[in-house]
Amino acid sequence: MPPSLDDLPGRTPPVPRPPGGTKRGKGKQKGAPGAALSPVENPARRVPAYPKRCGGCQAGLDPLVHEAAGMLARQQIDVPLVTATVTEYQLHSLRCGCGHVTRAGLPAGVADAPISIGPNLQTLAVYLLVVHAIPVERTCQVIADLTGARVSAGFVHGMLARAAALLEAFETLTKMLIILAYVVHFDETTLRAGGKGTKQYVWTASTTLYTSYYLGDRSGASFRASGIGPNLHDSVIVHDRLDLYDRQAPAGVSHQLCGSHLVRDLDSAAEDYPGAHWPAQARRALLALNNAAHAARASGAGHIHAAILDKHTLDLRRAIRVGLAQIPRRPGPRNSTRQHPGRCLLEVFRDREHDVLRYARDLRVPFTNNLADYAGFRVMPAAVRPWRGGGGKRAGRAGIILLRGSPGTRAGGRWVCTGRLGFRAARSVRGPVLCRRCLHAGRPALI
Repeated sequence: MPPSLDDLPGRTPPVPRPPGGTKRGKGKQKGAPGAALSPVENPARRVPAYPKRCGGCQAGLDPLVHEAAGMLARQQIDVPLVTATVTEYQLHSLRCGCGHVTRAGLPAGVADAPISIGPNLQTLAVYLLVVHAIPVERTCQVIADLTGARVSAGFVHGMLARAAALLEAFETLTKMLIILAYVVHFDETTLRAGGKGTKQYVWTASTTLYTSYYLGDRSGASFRASGIGPNLHDSVIVHDRLDLYDRQAPAGVSHQLCGSHLVRDLDSAAEDYPGAHWPAQARRALLALNNAAHAARASGAGHIHAAILDKHTLDLRRAIRVGLAQIPRRPGPRNSTRQHPGRCLLEVFRDREHDVLRYARDLRVPFTNNLADYAGFRVMPAAVRPWRGGGGKRAGRAGIILLRGSPGTRAGGRWVCTGRLGFRAARSVRGPVLCRRCLHAGRPALI
């Protein structure tokens, strides 16, 4: 479960139900918003129907002869039956009076091959494979069932690289917009890619409008190769305290340590040190400042009231001082002596207070790294595994990650997946499986 799903500020905890209380009824709950079909004012087609015989005396009826006594309308929503058709383009050649022979050119979208797949079927293949995470072979079966067209697994998988190539200019533009943003969220998510046992990392860089993905290892080289982090200037990056972000971020970039991770670490410290009061006090101070930040934004104020900011900041500092006194450092070199986890957390609060509380002093900066966490979840359904012959696994995942779209963010924007992921000629891939959330929901894996 990611930190974004924890009990964070701004969320109202559920009211505990008393034992023996009323149980939830079946079906739609009272007060829940409903959804109903409404008749349209201008239907695409109207089909008049008249009775042929009288329901009383069984005499014949004719709408041109008998009087109209009313009309009852009933509308039905349906889709037309779609069947793939084959169109032959006959390119004729004509000889001019000068003797030169000229042949007609191919229409746009038609490949120079004896037979090819049209753009509508190509679009359908990418849509099923990427948006709905349907495996390659099942995508072929769905297309055959819906349209009657028989396409190969190689064609469906090859559409990933072809569609990704069309996004290169858009990818560059998206990265530029992320680089120009004031706040950028970074995260890294593990993904099996390549040979058996090989693990890669999907690097995400997110704003409220865009998300960029990059597939690589967990190293500074991959962080630089993603093309965003090293080019930031006067921005604030939100992350989970991975030291790589501190080492690789350019000068002039500020940091906001994810409050969700800090809250979880304080909860763990409370369990590790059951008699200590400093974890709970530090936690209360963090959440109180975040609630104050939400209230300031809602009221239109540009900052938290100074008295509130000073009070909770002082409470946090006092908690950290008490914790540092209760958990002394182990003697030895700073970089090689293993310290208690609680001591390391306390030193983060002490030495990086500006990076911990930046969200309280600059309301443009969020408390959590939820945007990056959500972006990582969008990648989960993109996992693929090879079929007969192996190979092509990394390129298949790269293509799905590159093309996968994401729904709107909390800010009302839209996440857009992009990133150069090192495509290679991919020949052997079976398709995606369900994400871990679907597996937790009891749905079978699509393999």
